[in-house]
This record gives sequence, structure tokens and C-alpha cells, in this order.
Amino acid sequence: MSYDTISCHQLSLFSAIPDDKYPILAQLCQIEQIEPNTVIFYEGEVGKFFYLIVHGDVSVSCQKVRPS
Repeated sequence: MSYDTISCHQLSLFSAIPDDKYPILAQLCQIEQIEPNTVIFYEGEVGKFFYLIVHGDVSVSCQKVRPS
């Protein structure tokens, strides 16, 4: 599957990164396609990844107890 290339310059989150550092950032990134209704993480879990949604939508819900 191919993904459209987006310019990081368009995202204020990355605007302070010098142009010569983008290749380093790109090497640290991984593209994932996640199926609908997949839980990415649960409230209270330690974050291990940073997600940037390029295409699609995401829903966020809060639950005090992780479903068993």
C-alpha cells in the first residue's frame, strides 16, 4: 500500500525541526495501518509510542477499568 507524502512543514508540531534533521526523524518512524475498532492503548498504560494520524479518524474514550 502506498501512502501520500505529507510535508512535516505543514504541521506546527514539527516546524522547529531543521530541514537536515527530517531524514533522521523519518528513520525513527514506522507506518502502521490499524484496522477499525482496534484498541491502541488503555487509559493508565505507560505510553511507548507516539501516534500521528495521517488518514482516517480516531475515537478516544475513557474507562476507569480495563475490560477483561
